[in-house]
Amino acid sequence: MGKKSKKSVAYELERIARFEENERKRVKKRNLVVFVSGLVASFAVVITITLTFVHIRSPKDSQTASQSASSAPTSAASVDAATYTGKLPTIENLTSENEMKITYPEGYTPPNDLVVKVLENGNGEVVNSATDEIDIEYTGWNIKGNVFDSSILKKSGPFQMRNNVIDGWKEGLTGKKVGDKLMLVIPKSLAYPKNEDSMLDTNPSAPAGPLVFFTEIKGKKALNG
Repeated sequence: MGKKSKKSVAYELERIARFEENERKRVKKRNLVVFVSGLVASFAVVITITLTFVHIRSPKDSQTASQSASSAPTSAASVDAATYTGKLPTIENLTSENEMKITYPEGYTPPNDLVVKVLENGNGEVVNSATDEIDIEYTGWNIKGNVFDSSILKKSGPFQMRNNVIDGWKEGLTGKKVGDKLMLVIPKSLAYPKNEDSMLDTNPSAPAGPLVFFTEIKGKKALNG
């Protein structure tokens, strides 16, 4: 074989080697692209599944919360007077309970929610209407400002509150302390219930509401105590 032929063979072998090297690089690059694309696709699937799970879970959780709320005794919420932005009645002559009266402000609109205002803070134990028998002195006014019931005026002594009271009392007094003097502004939904089989609708001592109560928590004991 001549020198020229040897050079041609060497050149051809070199060319083939370069081709194979370039081919390996191309394949390696292609495999890397495929790997990265697959990784991105997998990540996208994980994100999609996560968002779908959250989307499905959230309405369920909301439904559970709604069901829990609907299992409560009432649908109205309890609002602290400090955060209530509407007008509220005023109980006058608080220091002379036998002469207490209520004044409604001009343009008064009864709130849709229970509003609780602490008139004087007590320093006793916290009460819970679900577990305690609570001793209460009270006076109640209807929307016209007329007294319809009062343990104070009747001088009958504290009323022993168990589960025999309207929901406005149960919700409004729970969490308060013995010694607290409170004003409860109670919407119709938490006042005396309407019942066609009873006289509650027309009974002047159990008006349908809205109502306002002055209450003083005098004491408590456990229901099973």
